[in-house]
Parts: sequence; C-alpha cells; structure tokens
Amino acid sequence: MNLGELIRWATKVRMFLNHPAMPADVPLDRQRLEDVFGALRQFDAELSEWQSLIDLIDAAMQQVRQTGYYRGCHEALRGELASLARHETAVSYVDQVVSFVVEQTAPLAPGLHLPGTSEIIESLIGKGKRLEGQQSKGGFTRMVLGLAAAVVQPTNEYLQQALETVRGKHVGQWTRQHLGHSLQGLRQQTLGRLTAEQNQDKQLAPSSPNS
Repeated sequence: MNLGELIRWATKVRMFLNHPAMPADVPLDRQRLEDVFGALRQFDAELSEWQSLIDLIDAAMQQVRQTGYYRGCHEALRGELASLARHETAVSYVDQVVSFVVEQTAPLAPGLHLPGTSEIIESLIGKGKRLEGQQSKGGFTRMVLGLAAAVVQPTNEYLQQALETVRGKHVGQWTRQHLGHSLQGLRQQTLGRLTAEQNQDKQLAPSSPNS
C-alpha cells in the first residue's frame, strides 16, 4: 500500500541530488547528501519504470472508481492508460489490466453499471454507524433502514408516498421479522432481569436475629 509513496519520494530525492536547493540560511553539506542518498543513483532506470507503473495504477483505479464496471469500459480504460505506458513493462501491465476488466464485465448485461471499488459500501457502512451512534456496538437496530434511505433519490413525490404508506408499526414489524433482538436488548432481558430479581430477593429475604 505504501509502494507508491516510496517511489515518489525516491524520484524527488534523485531530482534533488542533481539540483540541490536549500534555503539561503541553511548550509548544504553535499558530501553528507551523497553519503546518505547517493545510492539511489544506481536505480535511475528502475525508478523511471516503477514510477510509470505507479502512474498507471493510479489512473486505472481512478477510471474504475468513477465509472464502475460495464460492458465496453475496457476500451475507455485502454485509451486512458495507453498514453502513460512509456516502458515495455508498462505496456504489458496495461494489457493485463484490460484483460482483467474484460473478464469482470463479460457477464454484465448491456447498460448495467456496477461499482468498481469497495469505497462506496465502506462509506455507506460508516454512515450507518453514525446513524446508530453508540448502539452500533451492540448490533443493528431499525436505524439500519437509514442505509437504504441514503441511496435513493429523495424527490418530493417519493417522500410523500413513503410518509403516506409506511407507519411506525410497519417499521417495528420489519425489525422484529428481520433483525430480532439486539445485543443490548438481550442483555436487558437476561442480565438485567436477573439483577432485578436478585434485588427483589434481597428485599423479601427474612432478616437474621442479629440484624
């Protein structure tokens, strides 16, 4: 996951080695600079190739992130990546990425778009946790329906129909049918009940002669 950052750092340091520029009030020890970073010079050819691959990876991820998977998207992807493939290895990488996308989109019906990244579902799960608040630690509640509400187009007509047809009792019925008891609810009905019974037993217990 950090490979891109390392390669970008090495590329910048190599440029600095060729043209070092320090602030006017900061002395530059060229020998120290060479001792610490001079070994990067032996990777000049590799750095250019690696940076090209990183650029291709970023471009491919951005393209799929924005458009998702759909029939024919490999053509647009190849057009986007072709200009960045400046090495033989990069050209081979483009072919592999395009072949993978063709394989992934082959079963899709024409016109169907699917998300190409998990970022969407991860964002939606995060929204669900915010809606649940502290309750998210104890299981799902009826607030999980907020996830569905977050991915619709809330037109006036849609909201009016929802308010006229869905009542609180319907939500409660759906919750009991599909979610059951939350962890917090189970604690209240088990451990909470035992605590109440124990307190009652203490109150009803006969006092000892010495009390």
